[in-house]
Amino acid sequence: MPCLVTGEYGGADATRRLARFRIDPVSGGLALDDGVARPVEVSHDGPQRMQGAVSVGGRQYLATSNGRWHRGTLWSRQGDEALQERGPVLAVGPEDLAYWRQRDELWNVTEHPLRRYVYAVPRAKLD
Repeated sequence: MPCLVTGEYGGADATRRLARFRIDPVSGGLALDDGVARPVEVSHDGPQRMQGAVSVGGRQYLATSNGRWHRGTLWSRQGDEALQERGPVLAVGPEDLAYWRQRDELWNVTEHPLRRYVYAVPRAKLD
């Protein structure tokens, strides 16, 4: 079932929710219930400074930022297991994550002026 996964940025004392919404296979937009998109799943255990999230085959991948001068960190987990740090494999200032199924790649975009990139990370190198 295609879904949109979105995370909430927050520090140690803030909420850091992760929500999954169904996508309507006909319209390609969010599936609506009485005109409202409702999450089918919400977790409250996202990592600090969470930026982007994507789910591939039940495995979640989450990007976190580490300031203006340090590479971003990628995290993953399958189902309800604890998050596993995959290391600082992302560029400085990571934002959204996307998945390109045909190439089995995670794609990331960065946010800092004069250092804005769009690039791929082969998923096979992460697991």
